[in-house]
Amino acid sequence: SSVAPSVSPSVSPSGAPSVRPSVPAYQGVPVTKASAEVLANYLSIERYPLGALSEEELSLVVSSWLGSVIFKPETTLLELPAQAWLVQSGLYAAIYRGFIRRHVTVG
Repeated sequence: SSVAPSVSPSVSPSGAPSVRPSVPAYQGVPVTKASAEVLANYLSIERYPLGALSEEELSLVVSSWLGSVIFKPETTLLELPAQAWLVQSGLYAAIYRGFIRRHVTVG
């Protein structure tokens, strides 16, 4: 099941009521150059901005990225500027050869 945007009322600067779409909270987070670089091999950020993706779509992109990095050698990640932070931060050591558990909602 996908997450569809809902519509919620708001008030315009003039005080008149208006209607604007509500978006999931993660969509309010600015996309940084770093996050675009990390996911560049998995999604064309120019064609599909992260903020325009549904929760399910973003989850699939991140799962694809994560699934590819958990089995790459540390040396390979260090050679990739957009992925080196995984090793430098210690996250790679925590997730190396791990697994991804996804929760799926049907209905």
